[in-house]
Amino acid sequence: MNKVFSVLGMLWALPISALAFVLVLLLRPTGTRWAILRYGNTPALVAWGGGLNFILSHLPFGAASGMTLGHVVWFTHRWAVRPIGAHEFAHVRQYACWGVFFLPAYFLESAWQWLRGRHYYWDNRFEVAAYRCGRERFCRR
Repeated sequence: MNKVFSVLGMLWALPISALAFVLVLLLRPTGTRWAILRYGNTPALVAWGGGLNFILSHLPFGAASGMTLGHVVWFTHRWAVRPIGAHEFAHVRQYACWGVFFLPAYFLESAWQWLRGRHYYWDNRFEVAAYRCGRERFCRR
């Protein structure tokens, strides 16, 4: 039964995962590499380096070492998987639950926190839950 839910979660997030994977394929000539990794029972395509370095360091709200889109996780470098992998794979599990509605829910939650006078990232419930799974420190900046 667990495998059924795993496959359904992947299908539920497939449109976002597919777009993220197409970008990985387009960036392959720039040195972007990828592999399929598992964190516990959660599989994902993990990509790093090349053009992803540029994308992740020029995001509108600031640079990031990793970012999850569906079942595709982008990292600046392969070594970033160890310190922040648990956090990013928590987002993969969130995508499996929320599917294509995860992105709108994430941005609405950020807007809600901002409207309440709180921080759009550090107080976002999806981020708080992901930081609970990771080994990296949860520190407000």
